[in-house]
Amino acid sequence: MESVSTGPIKPGIAPDPVLAIDSWSRIILGPYAGTPKGARLETLRCRCAVGTNAFLQALALLAVFSSCSSPSTPVHEKLDASVLEKRLAVVPGNGRLTLCTFSANRKSFAYTGYTGQGKDFIGIGGSDVKVYDHVGWPTFSPDGQTVAYRAGDRNKAFVMVGDRKGEEFDTVGQPHFNPEINDEEIAFGSDGRSVIYFAGRGGKMFVVIGDKKGEEFDFIAWCWLSPDRKRVAFVAQKESKGFLVVGEDKIEVEELESFSFSPDSTTFAYAIKKGGKWSAIVGQRRIGGDYEETAGPVFSPDGKTVAYWARKNRKEFVVVGDKKGTSFDEVRPYGIQFSPDGSTVAYVAIKGGREFVVVGDKKGEEFESLFGPRFLRGTTVVYAAKNGNKMSLVMGEKKGPGFDHLAIYGVEGLEVCPWGIIFSPDGTNVAYRAQEDVDWYVVVGENRGEKFDGVRALTFSPDGQTVAYVATNDSRDFVVVGRKKGEEFDGVYQPTFFSDGRKVGFGALKNNELWWKVIDVE
Repeated sequence: MESVSTGPIKPGIAPDPVLAIDSWSRIILGPYAGTPKGARLETLRCRCAVGTNAFLQALALLAVFSSCSSPSTPVHEKLDASVLEKRLAVVPGNGRLTLCTFSANRKSFAYTGYTGQGKDFIGIGGSDVKVYDHVGWPTFSPDGQTVAYRAGDRNKAFVMVGDRKGEEFDTVGQPHFNPEINDEEIAFGSDGRSVIYFAGRGGKMFVVIGDKKGEEFDFIAWCWLSPDRKRVAFVAQKESKGFLVVGEDKIEVEELESFSFSPDSTTFAYAIKKGGKWSAIVGQRRIGGDYEETAGPVFSPDGKTVAYWARKNRKEFVVVGDKKGTSFDEVRPYGIQFSPDGSTVAYVAIKGGREFVVVGDKKGEEFESLFGPRFLRGTTVVYAAKNGNKMSLVMGEKKGPGFDHLAIYGVEGLEVCPWGIIFSPDGTNVAYRAQEDVDWYVVVGENRGEKFDGVRALTFSPDGQTVAYVATNDSRDFVVVGRKKGEEFDGVYQPTFFSDGRKVGFGALKNNELWWKVIDVE
């Protein structure tokens, strides 16, 4: 590691904060690899072939909103309304900025990039920039006072927590914590000080919690962090045997589909195959079984009920608690959603090749393909639907304008639309990104905004009446608040409404300087 002086920098586009998701895969555990269910339009799948030296791990993109908790707009009570403009840092020269991210209260910031000489750099606050062979995504502690990140020098990887360097390993940071909001390589524990991550050495993999290394395994994939951040769960292989490891518990398994912690972190659910039959398990208790296949167990918001998908006698259905739902030709096994009060579930079913949303016992309109659903409020659902070459967002009985593409996960051109969609704080409205030909739009409810070369980083005002976002024209970034366009910059990062909703603060790159800027709401 070294420190560098400052100078001109070539700007890059920082990735948006994204919603990482409860990824899934058929995990075949043992000396053989099986075949997952056939790929569906709304997913990208991966298969973990246990028993080989290969480690295949990727985030799966689930059906729309598959694991998101109730979306909310960040409202930062601690933003200093008197600070309208402030230079934050000067970034190093002959390089390219790749990321600028802020703590929740926007009082701390970190940025990363390339030096132009085959190195990565990271800057935290106004301190000196540090240069390594490799730098990972910076993660803030809950109080925003400490930044942890993965770094590497001379073929060794380690974690930096503030200025403290951790133990060196061969690898750090894979796999990621799938349910975490920003797809963390490193997570802070429940005390807000210790960090949790995965590491490897000598061909073995293990979890590190604070300074304590866990049991070594030949292979680790698909990991989850409990909501209270006190337990880590992951799938692992050791000596040709497969295990689901949850905290201190190690459960031997043959095949595993899906895993989720309860909202209060006290228990967990998963689907398992044993003796040729599939069962849904909560903790150590089987709640349904002897199916041809089962998957996707999810908890209700209060954690008292579990819903899951199952197949029997060539028919597919959803089971809620101990109640079996209507059988269909096909039911999407992932993306089952509970309503906010836990009284109703929604999912996608298929009959005669046509797809529709089922809310409770009510069948919705049929489409060629669907991506969703997600509850907007009460028992009203929102989902993306496709007929012909156009996609629309459906909200209850209303269907929005048709587009060539709707946005997903900050990636342009894909045809599914979960994580580009945001909800107003009261859950009554949505905003999302959409593409027509080469132009991009922000749509709020049913209202299409102005066209731009690109749009990203959408956020609602506290009262849900205004949306702010970053737009790009001719490789220049600017903030749009409602229909008001701000000053152009080389890069713009994380627009955030003040708590009174009257101003929006954001990070901005101007030449080689990072600034905090503020724009008034109309």
